[in-house]
This record gives sequence, structure tokens and C-alpha cells, in this order.
Amino acid sequence: MEKEKILGLSANIGCEIIANGGEISRAEDTVKRINYAFGEECEVFALPSLFIAQSGEDVIVRRICKNDINLSELERLNALSRKICADTHADIHISLNRRNGFRNTAYNALAIASFCAFFGGSFTDCICAFTIGFLMALISGKLENMQKFSSALVLSFSGALSVIMLNFTGLAININSIITGIIMLLVPGITVTTATGDAMSGNIVAGLYGLLDAITTALAIAFGVAGAIFIGRVIYA
Repeated sequence: MEKEKILGLSANIGCEIIANGGEISRAEDTVKRINYAFGEECEVFALPSLFIAQSGEDVIVRRICKNDINLSELERLNALSRKICADTHADIHISLNRRNGFRNTAYNALAIASFCAFFGGSFTDCICAFTIGFLMALISGKLENMQKFSSALVLSFSGALSVIMLNFTGLAININSIITGIIMLLVPGITVTTATGDAMSGNIVAGLYGLLDAITTALAIAFGVAGAIFIGRVIYA
């Protein structure tokens, strides 16, 4: 494989690791290991929004616009990188961001229903949470190009408002359990964990970036739910 293709291949994988919520140190190490497997030296500098890789006179600079959590994609990318390092003569075909939209939507809805049950929701509450979660997941698919703050704000607001409007129909549901289930799916817990790992591995800038991202996402969730509750009270009054 040509030197330029090796660097481009490793850079694609490194960028996708970061874009799907992987640690900065993991992305940098993956790129270095792939190039080293082909006998090439590579220097890498990465941030959650920027990726730079250099091998000899070849330099690749990428802007990373998407930053989401997709553990299944991370597992696939890790397996792919190990396959490349183990067999440098293998015929590698990369298919990045391979997702099953309906399956992910159903999983998100099921997660919200599970959180609802965990926080004391009844069977009826779980059914309502699953339905609202399914609709939220569909909306989320349309907001992929939106900033994370705006996306979290829209999803938390629409989810909480749907629960409040459903309560106005007279259906006996536990609003708190359903809204809590919705919030739990949006809470950036993995982002905080990843940012902490980045900071502890020496990537201070990436760690601070991740923590700030988690704080702004949490604020967006709080504003969205508070706005929905305010509107519900105005309507009810």
C-alpha cells in the first residue's frame, strides 16, 4: 500500500474514532500503530474538533464537525484497526458510519422505557415512555447536523412537552418517571468519562473541551425541560 494511502486510511479511522465518542489518546495511538505496522513513522495531534497527522512530508489536516457517542461503531473501528495491524496485506474495504437507523431508534426508545421503569414508572408509563422515546429518536436523526447544545435543547423540550401534553388527556401516568427516563438518555455521562480519561492521559485541552461540552449539554437539557414545564403550567392555568 502506498504511503499516502496508509496515512489517509489511518487518518480516516482516527477521525471516526473521535467523531463517535472515542478518547483522543485512543485515536492517536490507533493512527500511530497502523502506520508503524506498515513501517512508517507518524506524528499525530488531535482535539475533539481537529485532527492533524504527519508522516514524512505528507500532512493531513481534518476538521471534525460531528461528535456523537456510538459504542458499536467504536468497537467496529477498533476491530478494523487490529485487523489492519495484524495483516498488512489484507484487502481492506472501509465503510465508515455504518448504522442501522431503525434498530438504533428502537434501542433508544427501549432505553428510555427501561429508565422509566427503574425510576418507579408503571407499565403504562413505560409504554408511553417507549412511544415518546421512539419519536424523539426519529427527531434526533433529523438533527445530526445541528450543534449539540441546540440538539439537546430541542430533544429535551419536545420530549418533556409531549409527556405534559399526554397528561392533559387524562391518562393516569407518572410524569416525573417518564421525564426522568427521557433525561437519562440525554445526560452526557460517557462524555464526562471520556473527558476525564483524556485529561488523565495528558490531553488537558481535550479533557477541558469535553467537560465544557458536557456542562453545556446539561444546561441545554435543564432549559428544555424547564421550558416545557413552564408552558404546561401556562396552559393548565
